[in-house]
Amino acid sequence: MNPISVIGGTSENFEYMEHQFDSLDAQDTPNAAYPKTDWPQFNLEEVEDLAYMRIIDVQIPFTYYVYNQFNNTFILTESTGGLATTVTIPPGNYNSATFIPMIITALNTASANHYTYTVTDSASTQKFTFHNSAGGTNTFSFTFGGTDDQGFDNPRLWIGFPAGTTTSTTAQNLVAPNAPMIQGPNYLYLCSDKGHQVRQFLTRKTIQGGGSFQGGSSGPQVCKIPVNVNAGGLIEWTNMSPNWFRFEGDLDQIDWFCTLGNDPRKIAFNGQSFSLKMGMLIEHTQVSVNQSGLYHQGRVVKRMRHR
Repeated sequence: MNPISVIGGTSENFEYMEHQFDSLDAQDTPNAAYPKTDWPQFNLEEVEDLAYMRIIDVQIPFTYYVYNQFNNTFILTESTGGLATTVTIPPGNYNSATFIPMIITALNTASANHYTYTVTDSASTQKFTFHNSAGGTNTFSFTFGGTDDQGFDNPRLWIGFPAGTTTSTTAQNLVAPNAPMIQGPNYLYLCSDKGHQVRQFLTRKTIQGGGSFQGGSSGPQVCKIPVNVNAGGLIEWTNMSPNWFRFEGDLDQIDWFCTLGNDPRKIAFNGQSFSLKMGMLIEHTQVSVNQSGLYHQGRVVKRMRHR
């Protein structure tokens, strides 16, 4: 075969094979640790002496919720009475046309003083302005807290706010300091906990909105996938890099999952499946039978043929 560019040089002494993983194959796997199509695990038989690997392409449905059960609330406090109430965003996905009426309804519902809120979106600054009908010197504030400091336990990243408390002026206007990301981050991570033998996994870096994915150490991220469609579409990505990643040892089991930007929680695809193709360079020529999607000992089993 022709020489292949790999991390650290080139090589022409490997067998090449590739395999298509589809999380739909795992939908009937009775294993609570790997819940169906959101976090499938595959047993790989006879994949020995794996030297290098790379992700070739992926297909991921934008059926996950940017606003979900973990990040859809924040606190509204109105100076009249000093009452703090919870603003709840219904789980789902929104765009510029649907977000404003939704957040207005959520604020009006939460208002302890039954104020009326309005929200406008500046075409020039691309920031939201929130206004209430209190009048006078009455003010209000939004508080974005949570159990982490990265903003993944509340919707602040998506609507343009920093952590902590932001207070309106006496004119009852509160301007978001940042431009919003209504449809969420502009990328996902494809990850694997069991693929830790790969030596050049992406390093967890600080990203949009603050925080780091486990302190900047190398982690489960295998590749970074741009979100190039709106909610309801299919994210398709082809790896244009010629590099391969060094793998040490045999590979008999692997899992796959995705994360929403730097949020470490695994994405829930609401019953839909994602798929990917992985290329592998093998240091020997053993041949095995190709049988896809077998059920064995409570797992989906994948067998592959070397090419």
